[in-house]
Amino acid sequence: MKYIKSILFLVLSITQISFAGGWVVGGGEIMGDAVNPWFLNNNPDIKYCVVIDEANFGLSRSEAESITKRGIDFWMRQFKGQSGWGQDFILSKLNFALESCKPTTDLKLQFGLIDLKQMSQLPDLDRKVAVSVRTDYDRVNMRGKGFIYISPEKGPLALSGPQIETKAWSSSKGLLTLMVMIHELGHVFGLSHNSVSLMDENYVEMIMTPGLLKFFKDTNFESELENYDVFKIARSASNLKTEMCMGMVVSEVLRNGKKVHQLSNGIGPRTSVLNAFFGIDFEISCYGQTIGFENGKYILDVTFGTNKYSQKETVRMEQIIDDSAYRHLTAMLKIFLPKEQKVLPGVNTAYYGKIEKSVTFRSKVYDKINNVYRPVIVTMYNDRSATVTTEFQGKIYADILGQM
Repeated sequence: MKYIKSILFLVLSITQISFAGGWVVGGGEIMGDAVNPWFLNNNPDIKYCVVIDEANFGLSRSEAESITKRGIDFWMRQFKGQSGWGQDFILSKLNFALESCKPTTDLKLQFGLIDLKQMSQLPDLDRKVAVSVRTDYDRVNMRGKGFIYISPEKGPLALSGPQIETKAWSSSKGLLTLMVMIHELGHVFGLSHNSVSLMDENYVEMIMTPGLLKFFKDTNFESELENYDVFKIARSASNLKTEMCMGMVVSEVLRNGKKVHQLSNGIGPRTSVLNAFFGIDFEISCYGQTIGFENGKYILDVTFGTNKYSQKETVRMEQIIDDSAYRHLTAMLKIFLPKEQKVLPGVNTAYYGKIEKSVTFRSKVYDKINNVYRPVIVTMYNDRSATVTTEFQGKIYADILGQM
């Protein structure tokens, strides 16, 4: 069930690796300046360029340039209005300009192309969807330089393996490429793995799973990206509705001395707890949820249904009026301060920006069969998942939805 949730809540990237010669790849989980943004407001003008193997990548140059700009614009929208704790946000004034590739170019976007030096430093390229690599870092001015590489659909550098969406870039008309670009640019801006849902460590591999492209299209995810606030929970202009059914389970049983395969829907007797608690009079085998913020209140809608959705029922849990929600905040950026630097105040580290990791509020559920209200505590997370904590029939449930 956790695997299903992690896919459907869209939670991407290549594990960070460090190489000889000062190269830093991915999210920068190593101690020191590897965690730092490549660029800061002290030197805001950034030159970037795009190169592409149009014959093998799956998109045209103009499409690649458009995706790059959209990825940059996405993060600039996120940084707009961000305020570090009592400080101006240090990425809000960055200005990106496209140019032809030169040795002095700050950021190179490589769509299916890689040179021999880069290849020698990056083993197993046919197993990497994408990677962000900082190749140089000026410790005095705290400014980096490097490239983002995204693998092509075909050719010698193409991804291999059965768990990859076929022709992912062209069949998605660039949507999956944009999602990968947003993730890798997040590393350029200093966001570590698992800081927010779009930066989850397995996000790239998850979105490349065969069949998920249809889910992204059905939920209009591309349009939502234009309005999505990645640092706040349930504050997007639109709220992504996620529905899930338990998959069919194949098991081997002995029958007349022979092994045979038996299908079941994976639903155990525990779902009776959900039926009784929520007052639902049909067998539950699916549920979905929507997190939202309406009229000054946080809301969780949970939709229960059967495998074929012939029956559905939506239960709403909304924040109790005049009751404050608890917001768990954490720093967006943790920046290591080299001793040579003259850019930021401080000695060892500095913290900037805010991320809502979770929001918790009190609510209640109406059981229409027994005509009673049941108190609950709802916690909604940055990855769009939610838990419902309650007491029922003498037991404490940390997450009663976990009875699926």
